[in-house]
Amino acid sequence: MSYPFFLQSIARSLGAPRREVKVGPRHGVDVGVIRLSRQRSLLLTTDPLCLIPAFGWESAARYAFHVLANDLTTTGVAPQFLSVDWNLPVDMSERDMETVLRALHDECRKFGTAIVAGHTGRYPGVSFPMVGGATLFSVAKPGTFVTSADACPGSRVLLTRTAALETAVTVAHLHPHETEELLGIYTTRSLRRRLEELSSSPEALSAARVAGLGPRGVSAMHDVAEGGIVGALVEMSSASRLDLEVDLSQVPVEPEVGELCSRFGADPLTSMGQGSLLLAVHPKQVAAVVHALERHRLPVTDLGRFGPRARADPRVRDRGRSVSAPTVDGLTIISLGLERGKGGRSRPRTR
Repeated sequence: MSYPFFLQSIARSLGAPRREVKVGPRHGVDVGVIRLSRQRSLLLTTDPLCLIPAFGWESAARYAFHVLANDLTTTGVAPQFLSVDWNLPVDMSERDMETVLRALHDECRKFGTAIVAGHTGRYPGVSFPMVGGATLFSVAKPGTFVTSADACPGSRVLLTRTAALETAVTVAHLHPHETEELLGIYTTRSLRRRLEELSSSPEALSAARVAGLGPRGVSAMHDVAEGGIVGALVEMSSASRLDLEVDLSQVPVEPEVGELCSRFGADPLTSMGQGSLLLAVHPKQVAAVVHALERHRLPVTDLGRFGPRARADPRVRDRGRSVSAPTVDGLTIISLGLERGKGGRSRPRTR
């Protein structure tokens, strides 16, 4: 949703004010915070349940969980509780439903997450991929977590992984034959096997452990979702009210991802990129964070730094040029192009 709509409509429709709400809905902030007591705060995030059958039911359930977990773990806290509402199509079999529920159960156990409430039903008119919604919760002591609004002036901006991997993986699953024609059968198969890389939760928690959370360590994190890396950078700048100077030419783009995007006029830097993570890190902790993540074979790129507190609207500048949030995500551009038969046909390659 656009920032003007957020300000004009969402931000003015938030129900009754309560003193316990310490972080409510804000542009660029994916987590809410409620103060329960002096020693306890409730962290929560809500998202649609996105279940993509082309992933296979087990992988689709794991992906749905990580769409939520990628947001909550940017606080540096692991997800503890889950409330889930499944509104499923009427033609989904109970056997497939059981497969999804069991896979979600198994993924929750890996993170120590208990499913505490919810609803499951089948309804006419419902279709994939959006089949309900869910909320992840955690309880933490005040001062032991961060939000994307907490970035500190002078912090370095680190990026994990590469641009638009989620876009390429999703297209390879939803449009396998077209992707094979464009990129070759082996590249397409390789992309389809990379679903597990669309989670940024382990590295968010690892960075928090290594450097600590707060002004002297990791002061803010943001996952890369709609709008890609550029969208996430703009949201971090907006949330923290800090100007941001970056060099987007340093963002890694894998060759097959770049080729897929270029065929349809999509920009990898503004394309869906779950699995990648942005971190605001104190300069003295950068080496420790990079070392910890690279031990897990995760590439890390230093993109730039947060500037001083903005007097007016904060800005993101790429080597001096102002950068704005994208209006259309690259995954949407590619999907529309494929539906219209654009992108051309190329000889399948064997690499």
